[in-house]
Amino acid sequence: MGGVFSVDYCQVSTRIIGAYIQHKIEKDLLESYGKRLYYLDGTHGTTRYIFKAIPPQSIDCFGYTCPLGLSLITSESHDYVRDVLKNLRLSCYSGATVITDRAPAWAIPLSEVKANHIYDSFSLQPRYYDSL
Repeated sequence: MGGVFSVDYCQVSTRIIGAYIQHKIEKDLLESYGKRLYYLDGTHGTTRYIFKAIPPQSIDCFGYTCPLGLSLITSESHDYVRDVLKNLRLSCYSGATVITDRAPAWAIPLSEVKANHIYDSFSLQPRYYDSL
């Protein structure tokens, strides 16, 4: 019905290693709001399985957070982040401003799609281990 549902699996074990879901309305929200600004972050240790959830989000015309889809991946690595960007069509919008935490997996794939990568305000706060 115009959305996205894609599953990646290991060719050897046939184990699922990634899933990408985007309803039609989320694709429309991406086209309206996400092509200029979106936020990416992954969960860690919050699901009962090994997957990390990455729900890209943007801000709509009313100032509310709007979902742009959902990715479930086994790790935040460059290859998996590239898959998130490709499968949810986030890589189609070069020049978009993308806000992330300081996770090292984001920088290279976002530079490859020519995104303006900035850190969220929480990740910019000085932390104890930054001074070590």
